Amino acid sequence: MERGASPGQPPKLTEEQRHQLAAMLEQQQPADVGFEARYTWTLPLVAEWIKREFGVTMSVRGISAMRDQLRNG
Repeated sequence: MERGASPGQPPKLTEEQRHQLAAMLEQQQPADVGFEARYTWTLPLVAEWIKREFGVTMSVRGISAMRDQLRNG
């Protein structure tokens, strides 16, 4: 295992899917992608969008960790 690598499961989303998610979160509000007029992305909403777009079920905790990784880099 690489030094500093997490021993957990491999990422559920591909690199491309993570970039697509990050761009969507920056550029669109929930109402823009078909959710009821909500203007703030919550972790449960992001989970629902990931399930709908990619067919991948992720926990709120997993999404939070991924979001932190995207922010840091």
